[in-house]
Amino acid sequence: MKKIISLLGIMFFATSCLNLEGNLRVHEAFNVKKKGGFLNRKLKDVTLTPSTYRATLKMKSDKKLNLEIKDFEGKDITLPIKSDEGMNLPSNGKFAIGHEKIGQPFDVVGVMKTDVNVSDTTYNVESCSWTETETRCERRCTKDPLECHDVCEDITITHEGHQDVAYHYVTTTRNIGLDLMRENSTSHVASFNGSDVDSRKVYEYEGSCR
Repeated sequence: MKKIISLLGIMFFATSCLNLEGNLRVHEAFNVKKKGGFLNRKLKDVTLTPSTYRATLKMKSDKKLNLEIKDFEGKDITLPIKSDEGMNLPSNGKFAIGHEKIGQPFDVVGVMKTDVNVSDTTYNVESCSWTETETRCERRCTKDPLECHDVCEDITITHEGHQDVAYHYVTTTRNIGLDLMRENSTSHVASFNGSDVDSRKVYEYEGSCR
């Protein structure tokens, strides 16, 4: 039987470097600050116009997020959302971030949900390899003057084989919903919904390779 685990109370920075793909729906025009200038080190004001844009929320850490908007007026733009003191985003639950904390002219409220699915254990036989180091010598001679001596060197030999294994898969699904609001207002001007699915193979047993 598969297991479903809900992660409660775990801070989101523990799962940094995530890319949540989705859509940004802009309900009414509003101003934001996007990356620009040399090496994108400066911020430039831009007005987002009502439409639905493909977007990716890149979570670098609990202190730095980037909302990348695709094909806005023919080009991609990046809205940095960062805070030196951290945003304390949860793995599960609601959160709110004020504009003064993230350097943008909008407030953010949102909800994050994280589910972890652990599969049943699979028993199998897989291919494997191991290496050994051997010392090999050969006799080498020179013509003038005629001299012979043994030259030895260590070489690495790779052997192919098979091993018994037991493993399971851990699949983590994350869904996030964000509402962008005008600063110090309850007016919702845009919303973002994105998701990310990550699966990894976890070995429970690895037998001898032979």
